[in-house]
Amino acid sequence: MEHDGLDVLINNAGFAFHNDATEPADVQAEVTIGINYYGTKLVSSYLIPLIRPGGRVVNVCSQAGVMKGVYDQRHIDKLKNAKDEHEIENTNGKLSSSYINFIFSTF
Repeated sequence: MEHDGLDVLINNAGFAFHNDATEPADVQAEVTIGINYYGTKLVSSYLIPLIRPGGRVVNVCSQAGVMKGVYDQRHIDKLKNAKDEHEIENTNGKLSSSYINFIFSTF
């Protein structure tokens, strides 16, 4: 049976470590972001070209994914006052360990 495209793409992949996980913060961040962000991005990059005119993309997420306090003034100041881009993101697109630890401290 042949199909001529997609009507709907539903991105519903999601992963989170348990609060008592023993993996280091940088490993947790890499795995979680790899699945939740890069996985969704990769699948979408292959499937969006197959969506027929009038088709839709639905991205499902969890309230658990909301990072409490990330947008308060101290976080904004941290980003604005970074000495260089490596304090936020290194050149291969992965989050720096210091920024990951900073985000983890907000939970």
